[in-house]
Amino acid sequence: MPGRGQRHELGGVPVIVVENVQDYRDCVPYYVNKDDVCLELGCAQGCTTAVLAEHAKEVVGVDKSAFNFKVAEGRYKHIEFHEIAAEDISALLRLGKRFTKVFLDISGSQPVGPLAALIEKYERAFPDVTLFVVKAYRLKKL
Repeated sequence: MPGRGQRHELGGVPVIVVENVQDYRDCVPYYVNKDDVCLELGCAQGCTTAVLAEHAKEVVGVDKSAFNFKVAEGRYKHIEFHEIAAEDISALLRLGKRFTKVFLDISGSQPVGPLAALIEKYERAFPDVTLFVVKAYRLKKL
């Protein structure tokens, strides 16, 4: 019988998907404001994180690469960076931040399934998030 079984809340957090770095950065002034606490996952050497810092109250950039972390930290001393993999949600929770926007750029060509699962985990872990912006070529092409 229709309607039986598990019901789903369809009022989830909006996800904006872009396919390239320019579109990803163009989202910042449009969607981020001075009340936002932003997290950038896969910040590489911090260029987009710096753009976020111009618009947000606070921003944190994380990348799993030790090299990229050191470059970002040296280049943008006024921004908080951490060497953390995007999948390590427990480490991000230990930062004690109440993120409101999450920008995600962890290899834009990765498979859609694991990326969608990761976004769902972030939605559960960070209840104050009101928007995800994801750079993912494969997801954009669906």
